[in-house]
Amino acid sequence: MSQDELDPLELEHDAAFERRDWRAQRIGWTLLGIVALLAVAGLFGGGPLSQQVATANGMEVRYERFIRRNAPSSIEVRIAPGLVPGGQRVRISIDQAYATALDIGSPRPEPVETAAVGNQVVYTFEADASGAPVTLVFPIQPDGFGRQRGRIGLVPNPAVTIEQFTYP
Repeated sequence: MSQDELDPLELEHDAAFERRDWRAQRIGWTLLGIVALLAVAGLFGGGPLSQQVATANGMEVRYERFIRRNAPSSIEVRIAPGLVPGGQRVRISIDQAYATALDIGSPRPEPVETAAVGNQVVYTFEADASGAPVTLVFPIQPDGFGRQRGRIGLVPNPAVTIEQFTYP
C-alpha cells in the first residue's frame, strides 16, 4: 500500500478545535459537579443548607429555607419550658399573607381556636399544666413559587422573621 492510497482516508486534524472542545467539556463537568454537590447539601430542599432555625425570647422556629411547590413540608415551633405558665393557653401568630401563600394545614396538636386578627392568623393551643416545653407543628404545602417572607410569634412577644424560597 502506498502513501497515496491512505491520504483520502485520513481525517483532518484541528488541534485548536479539540482544545476548545476539551475546555468546554471540563467546564460543563465542573458545573454539573457543583450543582450535584449543592443539591446534596440541600439547596434544592431537604439538606443541611436548607434547615434553618430562628429564635426569639425562648421561642424556636425550625423550617426549611428551600421547598418545592406542592410538596409537603412543615414549620416547627418550640417554646421553652416555663415560658408559658402551666394551665395557660399558648397563642401563636402568623402573617395572614404568609399563611395563605404556604397553605398551612391543620396544626398538631389541634388548636383550641383559630382567629384572624388584623393581618395575622392567631392559633390558640392548650399548654401542658406541668409547664413542660411546648412543640407545635404547622404542616405547609406551598401553592406558588418564589420567595415568601413571614413572621411567626408567640403572642404578645416579638415575632421572628422567616424566609423561604419555593421552587416550581
